[in-house]
Amino acid sequence: FGAGKTALLGRPGLAIVGSRAASESATDAAEFAGSACAASKLVAYSGGAKGVDGRAMGAALEAGGSVVGVLSDSLERAVRAPANREAITSGRLTLITPYSPNAPFNVGAAMGRNKLIYTLADHALVVSSDAQSGGTWAGAIEAMKAKWVPVFVCEGGDFPPGNSMLIKRGATPFPVPFPRRTSGLGDWLDENSQRELVQSSLF
Repeated sequence: FGAGKTALLGRPGLAIVGSRAASESATDAAEFAGSACAASKLVAYSGGAKGVDGRAMGAALEAGGSVVGVLSDSLERAVRAPANREAITSGRLTLITPYSPNAPFNVGAAMGRNKLIYTLADHALVVSSDAQSGGTWAGAIEAMKAKWVPVFVCEGGDFPPGNSMLIKRGATPFPVPFPRRTSGLGDWLDENSQRELVQSSLF
C-alpha cells in the first residue's frame, strides 16, 4: 500500500536508519544525511519512525529533496499529517507499507520492513545503533550478511557502542564530520563502497 508517486521507488538513493532514541551527534548526523541526499539528488529512504528516521526525512524535504518512507504501521494516519500531505502532493514524498494501512505498531513488523528500506536504496547509512539488540542492529546485520547494499556506519561523534561493533563486523566507517561538500555525498559513497554484493530474493 502507498501514497505518492511510484516513480520515486527504486531511484538512486541512500537508506538512512537509526535508533528512535538519538544523541545530539546522531540527530545532527541524521539531518546532515537528509540534506546531503537533497543536495546530491539522491532519494532519502527511511522508516518514518521518531528519532533518526524522522530527522533525516524532515531535513531532506526541507532542503528540497525527495523521500521514500517505508512504514511499519499507520499509513492512513501518516498520510493525514499536514506536512506529509503537502510533500506527497508536491511529488517529493512517497509513503509505502507492506502491511495494512491501519495496522498498529508491533516490533516484528518494524523489523520485517527493514529489508525494503535497504533494498530500495543503493547504499545504507546506519546513524546510530544499540549493541547486539534492537531493530536497527538486526536490520544492519541482515543487510551485511545478505550483501544487499554497501553499509556505512557513522563514527567520530557521540555514537552508541553498536556503531563501532558494526564497523568491526565489516561495515564501512562514515566520518562525522563529513570531509566533503554535501553535494559530493553520492560520489563519496560510490568511491568508498565495498562492491561484493549479490542479487538475492527479498522473500
